[in-house]
Amino acid sequence: MKQASVRLLIALGLIMQFAAPAAAASLDPADIGEGIFKSLFHRNGEIPNCDHPSVAAKIKKRFRRHTDKHVLERGLIIENLAHVRQARYEIGMPSPLARRYCQARAVFNDNHSRRIYYFVEEQTGFVGVKWNVEFCVSGLDPWRVYDGHCRVARPQ
Repeated sequence: MKQASVRLLIALGLIMQFAAPAAAASLDPADIGEGIFKSLFHRNGEIPNCDHPSVAAKIKKRFRRHTDKHVLERGLIIENLAHVRQARYEIGMPSPLARRYCQARAVFNDNHSRRIYYFVEEQTGFVGVKWNVEFCVSGLDPWRVYDGHCRVARPQ
């Protein structure tokens, strides 16, 4: 049984050694990489809109978890996102993944509203599956994780 496995591996190696250069000679390396990328990740540029309820729910949940773990303002909760609008949609600039930049007014449980900037990215969720959202609330980023005035979360 062990010898059969070794023979099979040797045969596959020889086939790959002689077949790969012939196939690759007719293709540009960039085309090969793009084809592999598309087949592995099935990217299609479809991500939720800025005002989609699942985007708002993810932002609220992550903000609550962040304020509970860090020393921003404990107990501060986003109650609602108002005046939501898309600032930009890009795909292939510079990343091949789709990204939707959004901004809104976040209404908090302390009766204040603050500007929130966020972007929804394709294929950046858990293990690169689905979408993910990154956000920054203006005035609540004391460590400047998103640079001054949430620069990283806004379109450039």
